[in-house]
Amino acid sequence: MITTEHDTDIEKIHQELLAVLEQDGRLEEYLRTIRVEDVAEVLELLDDPQPSRVLFALNSRAAAEVIVLLDERVRDQVVEEIPRDDLARMVDELPADDAADVFAVL
Repeated sequence: MITTEHDTDIEKIHQELLAVLEQDGRLEEYLRTIRVEDVAEVLELLDDPQPSRVLFALNSRAAAEVIVLLDERVRDQVVEEIPRDDLARMVDELPADDAADVFAVL
């Protein structure tokens, strides 16, 4: 298997995120430094309940964008854990076409 620079970056983010999850108060700050595409990819590597914890630490718009990008298995698991009011607030932050994408994958 060939390891790409992207794979290396995702593994680095994964390791950093695991370390941050062990600390109090740094998660939101750390997540602001990562692209939503990378957050979605790393969420797929985390064990329960870490993906939900990460999603709740994101702002509503970023969380909704991550949900759209998640693998279906992970998305189903995470969405089940999000209270409907919170999910509605996340989707409400998106432009109409992006909101439609979220509803299409749910």
